[in-house]
Amino acid sequence: MLKNKNKYTSLRFKQFTQGFLYSFVAIFLPRKKRIIFNSSYNNNFNFNSKYLFLYYLKQKKNTEVFFVINDKSKRHKLIAKHGPYFISNMSIKEKLFILKSSIWITSTMETPILGVLFRFRRYVINLSHGIVFKNAGISEKNTSILKSVYYFLIRSNFTHFLATSENLRAATAKVYGTKIENILITGMPRNDVIKQATREKRSFLYAPTWRPSSIQYPLPCLPEEEELLIAFLEKNNILLYIRHHPYFELDEHSSFSSSSILNFNSSVCLDLSLSLNKFQGIISDYSSLFIDALLLDTSLAFYNYDQQLFEQEVGFLFNYYDYTPGPKVNSLQGLKNYFLSSLEYKPEQSRENIKNFFFDDTSGRYSEKLSDLIDSK
Repeated sequence: MLKNKNKYTSLRFKQFTQGFLYSFVAIFLPRKKRIIFNSSYNNNFNFNSKYLFLYYLKQKKNTEVFFVINDKSKRHKLIAKHGPYFISNMSIKEKLFILKSSIWITSTMETPILGVLFRFRRYVINLSHGIVFKNAGISEKNTSILKSVYYFLIRSNFTHFLATSENLRAATAKVYGTKIENILITGMPRNDVIKQATREKRSFLYAPTWRPSSIQYPLPCLPEEEELLIAFLEKNNILLYIRHHPYFELDEHSSFSSSSILNFNSSVCLDLSLSLNKFQGIISDYSSLFIDALLLDTSLAFYNYDQQLFEQEVGFLFNYYDYTPGPKVNSLQGLKNYFLSSLEYKPEQSRENIKNFFFDDTSGRYSEKLSDLIDSK
């Protein structure tokens, strides 16, 4: 069984080998001013490309846009909701249609058709699905040969990769294994919607990231402390929503009978960006989710119980303690103190400084600004 960090690499290679021939076919095809969007594994309507695509549908109706969704059931549901703007890349006719398009926009390393050098006579941008913080992509420690080869081949497709500040330019280039001049500094389209949810008092989110091999606890406490935590939540009328990484979800928390523990996995909330502002506080660990939350007045805490092991196996692009504004709650008492103090939370100046490190632009309208740049290509 593949470790977490290599779980999807073999799937990507399969798609790559199936599309490699079209890298050469594309050289001879004409280009049409048309934008093809996609996201993870050409099978999901998510991340930054989703929000930029929806912006085009609503605000730039004269631009021809399509989104690749290979899953037939998902595609039909999206067509019913948004219109006939969803296609697959399964047939030769569809592949040629995609290859003739002059702009490709994705949020991951999967392009609408996988191959090499698709940026030739085409503008291809990777909007990313999160702000860089921990090592990822080619910067991961002990990166497999398979993944290294994959990134070497696939990054040749991209004109630009997105980062949200000049401070992140070098780190983003390191993640993708590209030159710093290939990093475009702009806001992320998904952050246009981050303030939409209505705040629920006494409501908290636990959203840890994936781990290569160490144990992932269902709740932000040791297993033997779960009942004590639940009793505290119930006594203080606090709701704790649980959301593990959508590609590495656990199902243990579904067995908790307490009304204070709520399942918030991807089957309940497909896109967390729409709900971040729902919570009075967010407990993370090493996920860059906390960086998006800096745009809100949400309190933050970090359950970093296995930080030493995570540092050894994955590591960070920046000093962990310098850029995580919030208490490190590694004991049940520390967690209880965080919950109670968050009920009267007010952001500090140090947090504002960290927000300005990660974001050059906090004024919003990111889809509008990015679409104007893309339209000039």
